[in-house]
Amino acid sequence: HDIAGKSLSSITIDLDNAIVNVIGGAEKSFIKVENFPDKAYEFWLTAGEINFRDTDAMSIFSSFRINESGFGFDGLRHYLALNKYKDKPSVINIYIAATENITDININVENGEINISSLDVSSEINASVDDGKITLDNVNSTGKANITAENATLSFLSCDISDTIANI
Repeated sequence: HDIAGKSLSSITIDLDNAIVNVIGGAEKSFIKVENFPDKAYEFWLTAGEINFRDTDAMSIFSSFRINESGFGFDGLRHYLALNKYKDKPSVINIYIAATENITDININVENGEINISSLDVSSEINASVDDGKITLDNVNSTGKANITAENATLSFLSCDISDTIANI
């Protein structure tokens, strides 16, 4: 997903099982999604806010399309495609250009990883993982970092953050 020129301000991600990488210092902002079935997630970008969340890909309703010209059914192809992603980790890489003014980062992953690296922002960073790991590497923020790691490994490497609250 190309998000260059959209003047990003907020990132919100809520997923059950994934690896989420937020990487700063890119030449242009974009998102690369790997090993996600087409109907397994919702992505939208409005007013500079990125939103990405799970949907129920196994639901029969995820195969129906309703639009101005009527409705359609994707059939069994949708369900057969789910099997090819079965043993591969779902990964979201969000590349952020240095020129972006991010004010709010919210990432929640039930099982998996959150990796935030090479980011220089004035935003509040909220990261939560139930099972997995959270790594902040070379993150500079004048905002607050709220980190929740229930059964997870937490690493801060070369970070300068104004205020950090970690619930481990």
